[in-house]
Amino acid sequence: EMKMAGESATFEATIVNESGASENWTLSGLPRWLTASATSGTLKATLSKTITFTVAESLATGKYEQNIYLTGNNNICEPLTLNLKVKSKTPDWAVNPKDYENSMNIIGRVELNNLPMDDEDDIIAAFIGEECRGVAHPAYKDRYDGNFITMDIYGNNSKDNSDAGKEITFRAFDASTGALYPVVTPEKTIK
Repeated sequence: EMKMAGESATFEATIVNESGASENWTLSGLPRWLTASATSGTLKATLSKTITFTVAESLATGKYEQNIYLTGNNNICEPLTLNLKVKSKTPDWAVNPKDYENSMNIIGRVELNNLPMDDEDDIIAAFIGEECRGVAHPAYKDRYDGNFITMDIYGNNSKDNSDAGKEITFRAFDASTGALYPVVTPEKTIK
């Protein structure tokens, strides 16, 4: 399941009584951020019940794995593992390569707070002034045995519209926390 931060989300699960007798059931292990349309009941033989789960709007950006348990007459807890990704609104960084005469390609490893950016939903962008000139996501590279970004950065060299000598700056978005880093400093200046 996936949801956007600040919005609620719902999903369904169906329980089935495959026995020949009525079954009393209960759900347990629900975290505070998850509610269920029912947490207990009786299910007649061969019938099913669909339960709607609602994820709280307030759940912070991140990845969550949670086990909840269904217990029947036999007192055996059957686990249901929930995997949930809460995403933040991503920056609208984009570049149209057709607007530029030239491009250059860079490859690099990006670290934020001494931790590598390795989530494919993370974003790194290149800018000249306030104009986005390149966008990339980390990806695993066999050749380097790690997560790197490969980015095309676009620019112009014409006399009346030259980017020659202008500094390229970088910004990053950490998808796991929703944090925006307005300044990412490369080890070497890129022009």
